[in-house]
Amino acid sequence: MSIEIIVACGKSADGQLIIGANGKLPWNVPGELKHFRQKTIGHTVIMGRKTYESLPIKPLPQRNNIIFTRQVHYDAPGCEITNQRMPILRAFRHSVEKCFIIGGAETYRSFYPWASVIHFSMIDGTHEGDTYFPFSQESLRQWTMIMTEAHDGWKEIIYGRVSTSQ
Repeated sequence: MSIEIIVACGKSADGQLIIGANGKLPWNVPGELKHFRQKTIGHTVIMGRKTYESLPIKPLPQRNNIIFTRQVHYDAPGCEITNQRMPILRAFRHSVEKCFIIGGAETYRSFYPWASVIHFSMIDGTHEGDTYFPFSQESLRQWTMIMTEAHDGWKEIIYGRVSTSQ
């Protein structure tokens, strides 16, 4: 599979994984944004409408931008618009091409069962927000940590899905 989730999270005071506040990132960590760009450039990125609308540059340059939304008549120049998950899954599940799910919460939830890798950027400190990653760290039992690396202001953690033979 080459559907991968990429997400920047901060922890709230009660330990929830925050991904947004008022339609924006609740932190400014330039090194993490550069990392996101380097990981996703040249690949397909899939995002929800609200995530697309929150981007400072639209569409994300040098990437194939797909907006996953219930609004079938939504218009976003330079982007593909869809409300259908199956064509995306057929195109990318067994492809050598990577496809990154970049948010928001509903889009993460929609593609989580088919993702093979999760790229977490855990932002240092405690944060406040109103949008949360839809899965707790406890739900990562079906995943194995592949690597972790500390950076200035954040930590990269990559998980791979544990294969189960039936």
